[in-house]
Amino acid sequence: MLKYLRSICSSFLFRLVLLAAFLTPGWLQAQVSGNYTIDNRQPTANRNFNSFNEAIIFMANGVAGNVTFDVAPGSGPYNEQIFMNYRIRATATKQVVFNCNGVTLTFFSTNGLARAGIKMDSVDYVTIDNLKIVPTGSGAGEYGVGIHLLHDADHNTIRNCTIINQSNMAEPQNNEGIVINGSDDFSSSNGNANCDSNLIIKNTISGGNCGITLSSVPVYPHPYVMMKGNQVIDNTISDAYNAGIYILYNDNTLVQGNDITGGPHAERGNGIICFEDNTNMRIIGNKIHHFTADPSVTGDQFIGINFGGAYNSAATPNLVANNLIYDFQSAHGHYGIVAQYGGSHLNIYHNTISFEDHTIAGSGQTRGIFIDQYTDVNILNNIISISRTTSGRNYGIYLAQSIPMFNSERNLFYLPSGSTLGNAVGYSGGTQLTLANWQTKTGKDLLSVTSDPQFINLVPNDKAIDNMGQYAGVNNDITGAVRNNTNPDLGAYEFFTPTCLGPVAGGATTMLPNTTICEGSPMSMNLNGNSFGTNQLYQWQTSSTINGTYTNVGSALAHPASTLPAVSTLYYRAAVTCGTLVEYSTPILITVTPSLPGATYTINSAQATGGTNFQTFTDALYAIRCGIRGPVVFNVVDNGTPYREQLIIPKINGTSATNTVTFKGNGATIALATGTSAERAVIKLNGAQYFVFDGLNVKPEASASGQYGVGFYFLNNAHHNTIKNCTITMSITNNFSDLVGICMSPVANSYTSSNGPSYNDSNTIANNTIIGGHYGITCVSSPTAPHRGNVFTNNTIKDFRGYGIWISNSSNALVEGNDISRPTRTTQFNNPSYGIYSDGLHFRLQISKNKIHNLFSGARTNTSTAHGIFNSSNDARASGETITVSNNLIYNMDGHGQQNGITNSGANNVRYYHNTVSLEDSTGTATQLCRAFYSGSAATGLVLKNNSLVIKRGGTGTKHVILINDAATTIEANNNNLVNAAKAGANNFIGRINGSDYNSIDLWKQNSAGDANSVSVYPDYRNPASADFTPTALAMDNMGTAVGIATDITGAARHAAKPDIGAYEFLVCLPLGAGPNAKVDKESVDVVSFSWDPVVNATGYLVSTDNTNWVTPSSGATGLSHTITSGLTPNTEIPFYVQALGTQDGCAPANSQRVTAKIPGIKYYVPNTFTPNNNGKSDHFTVRSNAISAMRIMIFNQWGEKIFETSNQVAGWDGTYKGKQQPVGVYVYVLTMTMLDGTTVNKKGTVNLIR
Repeated sequence: MLKYLRSICSSFLFRLVLLAAFLTPGWLQAQVSGNYTIDNRQPTANRNFNSFNEAIIFMANGVAGNVTFDVAPGSGPYNEQIFMNYRIRATATKQVVFNCNGVTLTFFSTNGLARAGIKMDSVDYVTIDNLKIVPTGSGAGEYGVGIHLLHDADHNTIRNCTIINQSNMAEPQNNEGIVINGSDDFSSSNGNANCDSNLIIKNTISGGNCGITLSSVPVYPHPYVMMKGNQVIDNTISDAYNAGIYILYNDNTLVQGNDITGGPHAERGNGIICFEDNTNMRIIGNKIHHFTADPSVTGDQFIGINFGGAYNSAATPNLVANNLIYDFQSAHGHYGIVAQYGGSHLNIYHNTISFEDHTIAGSGQTRGIFIDQYTDVNILNNIISISRTTSGRNYGIYLAQSIPMFNSERNLFYLPSGSTLGNAVGYSGGTQLTLANWQTKTGKDLLSVTSDPQFINLVPNDKAIDNMGQYAGVNNDITGAVRNNTNPDLGAYEFFTPTCLGPVAGGATTMLPNTTICEGSPMSMNLNGNSFGTNQLYQWQTSSTINGTYTNVGSALAHPASTLPAVSTLYYRAAVTCGTLVEYSTPILITVTPSLPGATYTINSAQATGGTNFQTFTDALYAIRCGIRGPVVFNVVDNGTPYREQLIIPKINGTSATNTVTFKGNGATIALATGTSAERAVIKLNGAQYFVFDGLNVKPEASASGQYGVGFYFLNNAHHNTIKNCTITMSITNNFSDLVGICMSPVANSYTSSNGPSYNDSNTIANNTIIGGHYGITCVSSPTAPHRGNVFTNNTIKDFRGYGIWISNSSNALVEGNDISRPTRTTQFNNPSYGIYSDGLHFRLQISKNKIHNLFSGARTNTSTAHGIFNSSNDARASGETITVSNNLIYNMDGHGQQNGITNSGANNVRYYHNTVSLEDSTGTATQLCRAFYSGSAATGLVLKNNSLVIKRGGTGTKHVILINDAATTIEANNNNLVNAAKAGANNFIGRINGSDYNSIDLWKQNSAGDANSVSVYPDYRNPASADFTPTALAMDNMGTAVGIATDITGAARHAAKPDIGAYEFLVCLPLGAGPNAKVDKESVDVVSFSWDPVVNATGYLVSTDNTNWVTPSSGATGLSHTITSGLTPNTEIPFYVQALGTQDGCAPANSQRVTAKIPGIKYYVPNTFTPNNNGKSDHFTVRSNAISAMRIMIFNQWGEKIFETSNQVAGWDGTYKGKQQPVGVYVYVLTMTMLDGTTVNKKGTVNLIR
C-alpha cells in the first residue's frame, strides 16, 4: 500500500491516463497474464496495444502470471512517456517483460517531476529489453532521462537498450541515461530510494549528464537507507558530461565489465564516481578510456574511478579490481584512481593504469593513484605506467597527507619520461622521485618494481613480473581468465611469458628494509640479476653459516618476491630451479635484533644508559623498538629538572593486555616546545597500543603563535592505552588554540577534525589534572567510523581557554566524574567557551557525574558566553543508542556574559536525566541572557526528566529556566524542578516555547504540553558554599520517576521507583525526639506482653529482645504493643527494646530504653470453670503450664462414666461427649503430669461446666 500511495502521488500524468481508461468501457481488466503485442500501426484490439501506456493501463489491476509484450519490429517510433507504478504488482513468479526489438521511443518533457521516457515508480520484476530511447529535450527547462526507477523499485532488469541522450549544456542534470533513486527531481536529489536488486546490463548509453546513476541520498534528519544489491554490468557508456556511472549511498553494488569512454561533451571527465557512503562496492573489470579534450578548452581533470566520503568497516570494504584505465588526452590533470574527501577501507587490486599521451603537451599533473583523507587503503598488484607529456609532474602514487592503516605492495610503477619537472614514483610528505625514495619515506612497496611492463595491447609481456603478485581474493582477470591463486600476475590481465630454458641465473639476494631488522618484523625478500621464465621456481633457504647446510623456508614459488618473518640471525639464499637446472643466489646475512625482556627498568637522567637504566625517555623507547617479551615498567627518577625531549611512540610488537609498557612518572617532568606542525606533542602515541603513563608531569611549553603544545597526542589506531594520575600544565594567559592537554584525532595537524576515522579506541584517561591551554581533552573521529570505548573519568580540568572536553563521533564513550572549572584564569577567554562540547554522531555516549563550575571566577566581569554542557547538531540512534546526559552538576558559572547551563543545538535523541543546574549569582549585574536549559536549533527525540534547574542570577538580562527556540523541536519533559527565583530585572520566566514566555510553573504546564508532574521548589541546598548542592526541601523529596539511572553523582544508589530530582539522591528526615517509652504489661508462664507510647513523626516500629535483631511488632508495623507466647522459660528475664522508624529509608531511628519482663517459676494452672459456648473465651477446659513435659487427663460425669481423655497439652475438653453437648454441672477430672524437672504430679478435682 505504501508503494501504491507514493507512486500515485508522484505520477500525476499517469492518473489522468488511468482516469480516461476508467471512462473507456472494456479497457480495465481483471488480473492478466500471457503474451501480447504492442504495435502502433495497429489499433488496440484483441491482444494488441497501440501504445506502451495502453499496455500498462491494461495491467492496472495487477498480473496473475507472467506477462510478455512483444513490440512489433519496425513499428514506431513511439512518441510517449511511459509511466508504471505499483498497480502492476509483479512478483518473482509473475514477471512482466517488454521485448522491444529495437524500436524507438521518443519524448519531450518540460516537467521536472516527469523527466523520463520510462518511469518505473515502485515497480518490481519488470524487464525492458532492446528499446531505443531518444529524449529530445536539450535546453533550459527541458528534461530527458531515458529510464527512471524510484521509490522501492526492486528486481527490475534493463538490458540491451540504447539511450541516445542530448547534451544539455544549459542545465546538464536535466538529461540522464538511466537513473535509480528516491526522488522525482534531479538524479542526486534527497530521497531514500529503497530500490534493490535491479540489473542494468548490456545497454548502450551516450550523452547526458551521467550514463547511469544510482542514488539514495538521505533526507535529513532521517537516517540514510542504502540501496542494496544492484548490478551494473557490461554497459557501453560514452560522452557523459559528468560521469559514466555515478553512485551515492549504495551497498553491495556490482559495477563490472562496463566500457566507458569520453566524448566532446565529457567536460567533467569522470569514468565512475562513488561518492558519500558506499559500502561493499565491487568496481571490477571496467574499461575507462579515450577521454579527450581540446587543449585550448578550459576544463576539469579526467578521473578514471573517483571515490569520496565512502566510510566502511573491515567487514564491508570497497573493492576496485581488474579495471583498465588508459588513453586520456587533455592539457589538464589525469588521475587513474582517486580516493578523497574522507573515507575508509578501500582495496585497490590488479588494476592497469596507462597514461602515455604524447599528442597534447599538457600542463596538469598526472597521478596514477591519488589518496587524500582516507584510511585503511590497500594497494596491491597494480600496474601504473605513465609517460605522458606535460609540464606538470607525473606521479605513480600520490598521498596528499598521512594515511592511517595504509598498505601498498607488489605494484609496478613505470614512469620513464614525459614530465618536464621529472617523473616521480610517489608523493608522501614531499616528492619521492625513485622507488627507493618512496620505500624509505613510507616503508611500503618493498617488493614493488619500476620495470617496463612491455605492453602488447595493454597486456604485459615482461617475464620479470610474471607471477609477481600476491593472492588477494581476486580469482579472475578482466577477461574472466582464472588467476593463479598463489602468485597471480600484476595488473588487469593474467598473462603468460615463455617457458624457462636455461641457463639459470641465481642472482643476488636482496632484503628490504634493512639487513639488520627487529625480531618478528616482515622481511621483503627478492632477487636481483636472476633469470626468469614460466615454470621456473624459487625456493628460499636459511643457514646459520654462509657455507653451512641450508634448510627450506616454506614452499617453492613462481616468483622470488616473498615476505618472511624475522626469527633469528641467519643467512638467506634462494634455490632457482628450471627443470633439472639449479642455481643459488648469493647469500646475505640478516641480523635480527631481539625484543626486550619483560622487567622493571629505570629512566634516570643522572645516570648513563646501561644495564637496566636509560638516561632519557628516547633511550628507553629505542630499547623496545623491536618489541617486548613481557610486561615492561620504566620507573622515572625525578632529579628536579625536566626531561627535555619529545617521545613519539609507534606500534611496538608484543604489547597486549598482559604485556603492557608502563612509564611510572613518580612526579618527574617531561617538557617540550615544538614548531613542527606534524609533530605537535610532547608524547605522541602514533599507533601505540597498551601503553600506560602514570604519575608523570607533562609541560607543553608553547608560548607563541607558530609553536605547538600538546601533552599527549593519540593517532593512527592508538588503542588500549592509559593516561592516569598525570599533570599536564600549559599557559593560562595565551590566546592561541595550539595548546591541548590530551588529543585523540584522525589527523596529525588538527585537534577537532572529523576527516577520517582515527581508530583510537578503548583508551582510558583517568584521574589526571590538566591546567591551561585551549582544549583540555579532545577526542574525535569520523561519523561513519567513530572512536569506540574511550573512557574519560575523574579528571580535573582547570583554566582552559575554550573547551574543557570536546568529543565527536563516538561509540560507547564515557565522560564521567570530571571536575571542570576556571578558578584562576584572568584573561584571553574564548567566546564562547564550553565545559563539555559534543558534536557528530554518537552511539550510547554517556556524559555523567561531571561538575562544571566557576568558569569566570578569575574574571567576574567578563562578558563572554559560557556553556556548561553543549550538544551541537550531534545525533544518536533512537533505538537503544541514545546520548545520555545525567547526574551532572553545573553551578557558579560567574561572569557577566550569557550563561547556558545545558545547551541542545540540533542534537537528536538525547536524554537529559537527573542534572542539577544552579545559576544563582544573585549579586551579579549582568545584562546578558541566562538559560538553565536551552534548546536552539530544531531537534527530535529529546527527553528532559528529573532535572533540577534553578536560576537566581542578578542583573537585568532575560532569564529562562527552559527555552525551546524552534517549534519543530520534539521534547518529552516531566518530573523536573523548575525554579526562577531571580529578583532583578523584569524578564524572569520559567520557560519559553513557540515564541511565548511563561512566568509560572502552572502556565508552563498548561502551554508546553509537558512537565505535568514537575514542581517549582527552591532546593535549599545543604551547603552550596562548599559545593554541596544536596537539596533539603521536603517538597522535592522522591518526586522523580524511574529512568534507569541507578546511582547519583556521589555513587549512592537511587530509589528504584521514586528517585530524587537532580544530581543528588537525598533524604529529608523529620525529628523524632526522644525514643519510645516502653513498659511491661503482663508476665505469666505462657505469655509476656509489652506496650509503648506513640512517637511523633515515626513511620513505624520495630522490636527486639537483643538490641540487634529487629522484627515487626505482633500488633503490626505501626502498632503500639507486642506479645510473646513462645520460648518462655521459667525463672528467666526477657529484655525488650522498641525502635521508632524515621520518616523514610535512611533517616535515623529513635530507640527506647531497655525494659525487662520476668517469667514466673515452675507451676501449673487448672481452671475450675469453663464456658463452652463458642464465644472465643474459655471454650475449652485446658491445663496451662510452662513446665510440663508429659500429661494425661480424664473427665468423668456424675455417674462415674469417663467422657473425655487426652495426653495432648494443647487439646482441651470442649464440653461434648460423642458429639453431644453435655449438661451444665460439676465434672470430675483426674490429672497425671510429668514435670520438666522429672517429678510426677497426680491431681484430682472438679470443674464446673457453665453455659
